[in-house]
Amino acid sequence: MTDQTPTDDAESVLRNKCVALIHATRRRLHELDPGLFPAESTKEALAILTKTIERIGEAENLRQARPTKVYPALLSLQDLIQDIELSGSYHLSWPLIELLGDAFSKLVAHGDIAAFYATMKEHNYRTISYNQQYQRLLGGALPARALASILGTRQLLCVELPSVEEEHPALHTNVLHEFGHVLLDNDSPFAHDFVRVWLREFRPFFTDVERDIVGNTEDKQDLRFALGEACYQFASELVCDCFGAAVVGPAFSIAYGEMRWNKPTSFWIVQPSSSGRGLRAHPGFSFRVEVLKGLRSYQSFRDGAVRLFPRLKTPELNDFDRLMDLVDTRRSTDRIAVNRFLGIDSDSAQSILNDRLTKLKDACRRVVMRFEPLVVDRLKGILDPVKPQTIFELLRRLEQDLTPNTAKDTIPCGLGADFQSILAAGLYYRLGLLSVRSQDETRMVRSLNIADQLVAKAIEQSYVQHHANVVGGG
Repeated sequence: MTDQTPTDDAESVLRNKCVALIHATRRRLHELDPGLFPAESTKEALAILTKTIERIGEAENLRQARPTKVYPALLSLQDLIQDIELSGSYHLSWPLIELLGDAFSKLVAHGDIAAFYATMKEHNYRTISYNQQYQRLLGGALPARALASILGTRQLLCVELPSVEEEHPALHTNVLHEFGHVLLDNDSPFAHDFVRVWLREFRPFFTDVERDIVGNTEDKQDLRFALGEACYQFASELVCDCFGAAVVGPAFSIAYGEMRWNKPTSFWIVQPSSSGRGLRAHPGFSFRVEVLKGLRSYQSFRDGAVRLFPRLKTPELNDFDRLMDLVDTRRSTDRIAVNRFLGIDSDSAQSILNDRLTKLKDACRRVVMRFEPLVVDRLKGILDPVKPQTIFELLRRLEQDLTPNTAKDTIPCGLGADFQSILAAGLYYRLGLLSVRSQDETRMVRSLNIADQLVAKAIEQSYVQHHANVVGGG
């Protein structure tokens, strides 16, 4: 027992509990080794959290702040620390994160935005604003001015990847979709171009919608806003898919498809945002695949693949169109489901959208077709599109259990394949293995594991070559 005066009120008890949790959190942060983080921006996030816990623990702050506000914030801080813990090289491929990070910095083209990568339990890919999450979760522990001072002016993003796919690096091609969101969600010329194209192509749709919006003035305005936001996000998701397709061609459909095989393919979803502000809307998976197949990048790659793939030794890879048909097997008609907890007349919103689903699809297609050339132009010189001949040669190496790191007919001697070609080849080969009808499950799983390891090794070699070019000025 101590000789201190015992507390006689609940607030003092909770304040002492806060002090104990502050000390435990400091230890947790000090145990993190910065050397394990592939992305420099992860260290930046770690520094923010370290400054935060020190500021919260200052005696003056603990005297002034209410324990009922501080304690929940400290619990939330543990989630932010977990993001840092799950961004280490134990969970992520250091070479792949370095390569993606380099492409990201060139794509964003200014230092006001940085990103780090972390795994999560959810089977999905997403990008969250670390600044917004930080302010939302820790707003009760420190004054707003103190939080802003710790954060600084740089916007920090956390790109989250599914932990269950840690050993399947080719699936991280989905991160290219997230790059699209970064550009569209920030005040950039690229985002302005998208708004301009979207307004032009959706204007006839909303003129038609207006006749069915009924109710008092406030309800009608809320419904208009929700419908506009949902349609904006439907189109933006499809445009972000263009980023993946513009780089890896049809292989992006495979990466995205494998993440959606456990979910309904025909439902378009409108639901509350996970951040608690606004809504999130996603078009149906089957429609997304349909739109991807209509892209110029898809058709351009297909023209080469249907000529080259029949020469591969693996029968499942010979028929390119059959292989791509495995990505989506539509069995039902598309429908839009609007969540009832959006604070609007969800039944009316759902009816309005479903009654005009064909017109909605047509408007989305027009946006994508007009915007695809802008995406290709934005990526030029940063992430070059993969070539059918290169993918063919990398697949031939995978068939022989060789590292898919070079293609003698399309890559100059001494240079390795770029990481996007390695990822694309890995995706085609992986889908081919998964499509084999074999009773020998052990052999199939072993083949998948070998392919994943070969792809991971090739990415390492691509990173070494990339680093040598940067250092050597090549």
